[in-house]
Amino acid sequence: MEHPINSVRLVGRAETAPEVCMLQEGIRMSRFTVLAPESYGDTNGVTHRRDARFTIIVWGKLAEFAALQVCKGALVVIEGKLTTRELRCEGKCVQTIEILARRLGLSESGTSGGHVVKNLRWAGVFRH
Repeated sequence: MEHPINSVRLVGRAETAPEVCMLQEGIRMSRFTVLAPESYGDTNGVTHRRDARFTIIVWGKLAEFAALQVCKGALVVIEGKLTTRELRCEGKCVQTIEILARRLGLSESGTSGGHVVKNLRWAGVFRH
């Protein structure tokens, strides 16, 4: 399988359940956020932990799957690519980065902090 240069694989917990909307063309789009734990050590040897927040965009049948299967707190694995959008906020143009999901996996058990994912169930591949 060819690996594109713009490629992301993210493991984390769904912070929100997916919001689904139907576009005029009859295509479904879903959006939700994922928290991915990360840790780092400072110069004093103290380990710091925090959650990085990512917005996930899902289209088509994969959006339907996400709406039915992803709930708040679910351990998910996202494979996709980074995309950017420009938004107007208080008269200023702000760029936001999102992950456009191509594959979505759900884990029935495991942890994301220790990077252990068990019983992974993948939902198809979406090509955009």
